[in-house]
Amino acid sequence: MSDEGFDSWAILELMGHRRLAGRVAETTIAGSGVLRIDIPRGEAADGFKATQYYPPSAMYCLTPVSEEIARGIAKESSERPVEVYELPPALPRAGVCQVCGCTHSQPCYDGHVACAWASEDRNLCTLCATKLAAGKTAEEIRQERQAPCPICGGEIVDGLCPHCEGDN
Repeated sequence: MSDEGFDSWAILELMGHRRLAGRVAETTIAGSGVLRIDIPRGEAADGFKATQYYPPSAMYCLTPVSEEIARGIAKESSERPVEVYELPPALPRAGVCQVCGCTHSQPCYDGHVACAWASEDRNLCTLCATKLAAGKTAEEIRQERQAPCPICGGEIVDGLCPHCEGDN
């Protein structure tokens, strides 16, 4: 090898089990030595489809080969397109009623009786389940919880009017 550094067609195997083929050369970026690989499109006239840089520590194996072999391997081992990773849709939070928003520590009340969980996954309380079964929509149930007391017009807290002390 000459003092000018490596510059040849080769198969570059990287840690992480990537195998690339193309024209590999030593170069310097920001004062550090790196390997540059120009990955061919296919035939010589097609040019290169990508240029990538790797630190020498990422290299597992470097095998010098002929241009013909490097182009053949590059053609066979094309990179997969970038895939966007997305999280699955959020599941309903356990312990919070998905209709009225009550929790174990802050249940809703039917008079003086606190609700309980109607479902094993703890996302629907018994009061909302009963009202849904009776044909009310979730929106109607939410509006009921926010409606003022029909007797005095005061704010209803946990199904009771603190002013009238009556069930509403």
